[in-house]
Amino acid sequence: MMQLTWDIPTRLHFGKDCIQKLGEIISSYASNVLIVTGANSSKKNGSLNDVIDQLKRYNIKYHILDKIKSNPRVEEVREGILRAKKENVDAVLAIGGGSAIDSAKAIAMGYYYDGDVWDFYENILKPFKALPIVAVNTLAATGSEMNGTSVLQNESRQLKISVRSTILFPKDSFCDPTYTISVPQDYTIYGIADIIAHLWEAFFGMGEATLSDRFGKAIFDEVMEFGPQLIDDLINYDLREKIMYASTCALNGITIMGKKTGDWGVHAIGHHLSLLYDVPHGASLSVVYPIWLKWLQNKSAYGITKFGLTYFDTEAPDETIDKAIESFRSINAPIKLEDLNIKNFDKNYFLQLLINNKASGAIYPLNESDLKWIVDEMVK
Repeated sequence: MMQLTWDIPTRLHFGKDCIQKLGEIISSYASNVLIVTGANSSKKNGSLNDVIDQLKRYNIKYHILDKIKSNPRVEEVREGILRAKKENVDAVLAIGGGSAIDSAKAIAMGYYYDGDVWDFYENILKPFKALPIVAVNTLAATGSEMNGTSVLQNESRQLKISVRSTILFPKDSFCDPTYTISVPQDYTIYGIADIIAHLWEAFFGMGEATLSDRFGKAIFDEVMEFGPQLIDDLINYDLREKIMYASTCALNGITIMGKKTGDWGVHAIGHHLSLLYDVPHGASLSVVYPIWLKWLQNKSAYGITKFGLTYFDTEAPDETIDKAIESFRSINAPIKLEDLNIKNFDKNYFLQLLINNKASGAIYPLNESDLKWIVDEMVK
């Protein structure tokens, strides 16, 4: 187990009506906020109105940027930074899922930088300062409400990449499962698939941390028990609550403590499906993971065997892969490229972009021949 420092500077407020504490809590450090959200969902589920009511009650000024898309883009973030500077805000408040929260993080760190915020994502410089970030999470999926990672895509650069820093942790996050009840079935499924993928990316990370792996397995068991039930009963608050809590815990650090990093190779490939074809993030992961596990079977007998024993109580790689596929199938997640209904999928361009962008894992590197094998398997 590697030496660790566990620092999660986010205060998590979880449960029904937790939003009623927002105004009082953030008024100690925010008097003029930029609300970052999408065009529709926060209006539909009532979270935007609830937040505005809280801000008004505590005389906190607000401005709204409601242009965030499902796969967040740097263009809207740049607009948000200009707006934040113009209005001289002192905090950024996200309402939504990972896309809104990741965009808010980008705006918060771009506020203090005179250059292009994309420089942080290409590692031209490290994040050095950020406005306070507040997250009102309305989707159980990414866990961005309790971590320091932001993912953006840049279509002109043909990249979808992340930046990570302790200054990007939200100061306060509010998770009321009530806001997730209106999430449609398909995006509920994609969110659960994302949770599973986060657990597995951490498992395949660098280092031995058996307790952290057991935390991950416990979260997986929770998702496997209640996820399929939720898919059949979308308005069940208790089920929404269980999945939302699992989502937060899946990527708040608890499953990776004692390891240097996760692998994230599946994410690297999945990001390119989202970049080129606007595939929902979780859907890209449930399609790539089975193929990546087949690739791993030929690369690391130890890795696939340890995974099988931990998650499925089997040493047999083929059985492990079958059970992993069944995990996704139990929540009706897409497991084949054809399930994504991509029109005019360009295999050669997709592969070349993976190669050009050096899509790879931190622990299990992917070279050109590996990527070609994976893409060939995807289109079979």
